[in-house]
Amino acid sequence: MGESVQRMASRLYERPENEEKFLLILDDVWAKIDLDTLGVPGPEVHKGCKIILTSRLKEVCRAMTTDLEIKIEVLNDVEAWQLFCQKAGDAAHLEEIKPLAEAIVKECCRLPLAIITVGAAMRKKTKVELWKHALKELQRSVPSIEGIEAEVYKPLRLSYDSLQGNNIKSCFLYCCLFPEDHIIEIRELVQYWRAEGLIGEGQNWEDMDEGISSIENLKDSCLLEDSPYPNTVKMHDVVRDG
Repeated sequence: MGESVQRMASRLYERPENEEKFLLILDDVWAKIDLDTLGVPGPEVHKGCKIILTSRLKEVCRAMTTDLEIKIEVLNDVEAWQLFCQKAGDAAHLEEIKPLAEAIVKECCRLPLAIITVGAAMRKKTKVELWKHALKELQRSVPSIEGIEAEVYKPLRLSYDSLQGNNIKSCFLYCCLFPEDHIIEIRELVQYWRAEGLIGEGQNWEDMDEGISSIENLKDSCLLEDSPYPNTVKMHDVVRDG
């Protein structure tokens, strides 16, 4: 007979309880995890316990009352090229291929997951035509490169699907109407949303609260991000393409 959830949790609890210290890593978390149900003693119970989780949703971190949140930034140009070459191998350095490889890295927008996926897909490919085709596919925003859909676009889709609230998905899709790399004025964006009837029903025209709340929601889901300029946001190119 199958073991009950309670019994499995009890057995799991016994193992770390007998350890002086342990580290638990929860990767790619999309919803709150009840550690008690899982059978994991929390830091308040086990003083030698450390728990690390990764998530695209800041709301998950809030729900699990994390002590410290660290946002993973995109790579700089040098790091992006080095990572791509590590995955793609020597082919990226060939004279005819290097300019194409550099253009492909640029299309990946310094996003590690995209760079790793595309680099691995191009590994040991020495025909220039294959690199030209890959670059065109990325530029068209509908790449057929192996792994890009599952590894890059699927998580973005999950972030989009997880959006909760009236018209928040429509608010996000409206941001796609801005040109690529466009810096979006927050006040202007909120006024556009209100004019389209996406927010602000029955509110004063100058009331920004609901709009700011929606923007923060999209930022928490990694679908919008702060720009280098005050009171503005932008959409990452990979998110826009997805």
